[in-house]
Amino acid sequence: MISGHPAYLLVGTYDNPGLGPQKVLETGTIIDGIVYALQYNADSSKYNIYLSTLNKMIDSLQISLLSMNNFPLAINKPPFVPGI
Repeated sequence: MISGHPAYLLVGTYDNPGLGPQKVLETGTIIDGIVYALQYNADSSKYNIYLSTLNKMIDSLQISLLSMNNFPLAINKPPFVPGI
């Protein structure tokens, strides 16, 4: 759960050629059509060092929704044009 809403949780590993083995945690939710996602990446050997702090941060996260009329930033996405 994130801010009282159902959430997904993904945990995995990958090899970064420049950094070596990495471990990643991603969690997120969708609230009123808006995607909220958090990602934590660390060296596999150091991943657990901050994991409890990260979990406390996620558990304490509160998302307050503003109406789009009051939102100070408008994000414009160009239309999808096949073949370009």
